[in-house]
Amino acid sequence: MLSLCLPWAVRGQSADNIPVIQFRTVPITMAIENLAHLAGVNYLVDPKLFLAADGTRQPEPSLTIHWENLTAASALARVLKENHLFAVTNDFTRVVFISGKPTVTRTVDAKLLGGDTNGVISTIKFMDVPLGEALKSMINNAHMSVQLDPHVTGEAPPEPPDFKLELSPTVSVSWHDLTARQALVELCNDYGLTIVKGAAPDTLEIKPRK
Repeated sequence: MLSLCLPWAVRGQSADNIPVIQFRTVPITMAIENLAHLAGVNYLVDPKLFLAADGTRQPEPSLTIHWENLTAASALARVLKENHLFAVTNDFTRVVFISGKPTVTRTVDAKLLGGDTNGVISTIKFMDVPLGEALKSMINNAHMSVQLDPHVTGEAPPEPPDFKLELSPTVSVSWHDLTARQALVELCNDYGLTIVKGAAPDTLEIKPRK
């Protein structure tokens, strides 16, 4: 039996049964994207989900399914369950984080960002945008004084012993009806970052989580 924790059913489409849901050799992230869009789900797939131990990207599984008379939310939950994936909702942002683990470590204290006096952004969309640039965009929208650690933007110089160059990962999301502060919290939580008080008064810094 599927347990559908429906903060997911947010938009009108999500409550309606879809006569036929069919995918043929479709990458799983594409299937998730389509079903999440229909269900009105703000989500982010774990950036490390399809990475090997050495950091190289592995091929993701493809789906071939033919289901009838399911809601998009039910179909999304079924896809996740049958592929041993988990969906964890952030209580502060209501964004669903999809990963291979049933729990998610969240270290960002949203209270550090203060009260949110900015309005909701109807659509936040990034397509293969470097993480640092996505964060800068949300910082500007939130009108906050936040510095980014060079390790977050990929601008930090290589360090011994292996002198490996750290590159900023890219962000691909399509979120609806979130504030810039909520988006900042979600990006930091999901990309292994934390928010701390900066050296100067009334400033904050985003840095890698230790």
